[in-house]
Amino acid sequence: MKPTITRPPTDVRVLLGSKVVLPCRTMGNPKPAISWIKDESALKKDHPRTSVLESGNLRIRSVQIEDAGQYRCLARNSLGLEYSRSVTLEVQDFNMTNATERGIVAN
Repeated sequence: MKPTITRPPTDVRVLLGSKVVLPCRTMGNPKPAISWIKDESALKKDHPRTSVLESGNLRIRSVQIEDAGQYRCLARNSLGLEYSRSVTLEVQDFNMTNATERGIVAN
């Protein structure tokens, strides 16, 4: 059975330094291999803060500003492949958010 994404990722907003898990649940036979794409480039498998879990979900530990962007998961097996829709990961710096809300703006 060709891969199907049954639970695609969704847009998410997280605080700098926190952990996030982007879901990507799939079906297929043989079981699809899951990979992730950020801003149209494949995520590096050896990145120390990111990992693709057994479920296919993408976990990012200690989220940094550079982690913000567009993400897609890709399910692939011998019968085909399927991409999820592109979703946005927005990273907020708590200190900058509070400063902006108080009307403090850095030059």
